[in-house]
Amino acid sequence: MLPPESWIPLRWPPAWGDPALLGLLDGTPFNCLVMEPNAAPELVAAKARAAGFSLVAIGNDAAHSAGAGAGLAPLPDELLIAADSVWPAIASAANGAEPSGPTANPWIDSNGWLLRVARARSPRKTIWLTFEPPAAPNVVLLDAYLRAIADAGVWGGRWVVSLDADLRGGLARGDAKALESWKAIADAVASFEKRHSWNALEPLGVVGVVSDFAGANETMSQEILNLLGRRNLAYRILEAPAAATASLAGFHALIYVDEGQPAPSLRARLRAFVQQGGLLMVSAEWKQPDAKPTGMDHPRVDLRRLGKGRLASPRPATWTLS
Repeated sequence: MLPPESWIPLRWPPAWGDPALLGLLDGTPFNCLVMEPNAAPELVAAKARAAGFSLVAIGNDAAHSAGAGAGLAPLPDELLIAADSVWPAIASAANGAEPSGPTANPWIDSNGWLLRVARARSPRKTIWLTFEPPAAPNVVLLDAYLRAIADAGVWGGRWVVSLDADLRGGLARGDAKALESWKAIADAVASFEKRHSWNALEPLGVVGVVSDFAGANETMSQEILNLLGRRNLAYRILEAPAAATASLAGFHALIYVDEGQPAPSLRARLRAFVQQGGLLMVSAEWKQPDAKPTGMDHPRVDLRRLGKGRLASPRPATWTLS
């Protein structure tokens, strides 16, 4: 059996109870089937296991118990499911997104920031995304599948490939157009797997985002990463506990996201970064009495000089009613 970091997953449709459909996987990179614990087709599971496929159940403890009874392995420690992943696309008004217009760009859903946080916090784990295609009445085109595969693969993750109802039905019937789409999907997955070693490369960027990415800081830190990605800005992630000793070489600016004051060792490190010429963006709670005004008059940002660098924090919001 292959180790979990080598598993290339496909979510097996519960309605595919004919073991002959395993023939669709011939010549594809898929070697791991993710099955519904309470609806795993027994004949399919048995044949897949005999053919060397890894079978796994994803879910809570109850799902794992049900999966074990069906011969499905629980999620091993080497794998991490990144929570809150989304179908990568331009968000629609039907899903609650504001429509684009002359003064507003469309909102684009992507998992890039999510994968980067997961990899930064769990560098030794393989990251899986488990989002599903949109349901009817949406029509899922081949390009949408290729985009979903790329959105995960380019950031070093794997999507548990899931097929919409139309494609599942077409493949089960042997429809030529569905088979053509299936081949393109498998080829796209294979293309990223051939380049899987690229995941060991470190990201570049002169802006660093410093946070513990948890608790009260989770929402703000994730939103900052989401927006940085939407603007195509190159950044690197620094977990707060490790940032006190991590190399800051190459950074021009740091964003300290977390509420309140950092630990003394991290505060000293960030202060030294500013004094040596860097830009540090912090919350309004950050107090630095020896920082001097720069003379820059900005309605929303208080910018101060500290050594050779600058310290930026938000000014208190002011509202006027007329």
